[in-house]
Amino acid sequence: MSKTESTFVQKCLAGEALLDDIDDYVHLWHEGAGNPDASLADFLGFTDEEYKLWAEKPNSLPFILKAQKSGIRRWEARRMDWQQLLQALQQHVGRGQVTTYANCSQWAYGHRGGCPAVVSMLNKVARNGHQQLTNRVVQRDGGIAPEPDQAYGQRAQLQAEGVPFTPQGRVDFARLPAVEFGGRADA
Repeated sequence: MSKTESTFVQKCLAGEALLDDIDDYVHLWHEGAGNPDASLADFLGFTDEEYKLWAEKPNSLPFILKAQKSGIRRWEARRMDWQQLLQALQQHVGRGQVTTYANCSQWAYGHRGGCPAVVSMLNKVARNGHQQLTNRVVQRDGGIAPEPDQAYGQRAQLQAEGVPFTPQGRVDFARLPAVEFGGRADA
């Protein structure tokens, strides 16, 4: 690969390479293709943080590419903690209100694709005695935890707070829109 030739990431974004082709690019780098001073991250077209994420979790590759395509190149998940999310929920989502995992992800990371990390942080918030706040976070379709998983009494709490539900048991966003709050101040 010459200096002017596209990286793996550029080719994927242009539709000229498939995700599975990454192994071929890694092999080319090991064989000495491209700039001999380039790191594997540079050769592939990753930032250092994207490369670390991919190396630790190879199944993150589609999300890295989607983030690059949409212009989101910051991986702030490593700097985000549950206490920051707790403070945001305390500030923005009061009694009788709900927000979604996707809204929390948008606040925390600048995109809606970080829901698994948000769920992990919310579990930590709940384990630290703030389950009333975590009960106010629901799925983007209004879904809540199923009855067998109601360890923290989500449905009972939301009903007591006056949150409306549809006949299908989901939060009724037509009557109570989800609270959306802006991006982090330090983002």
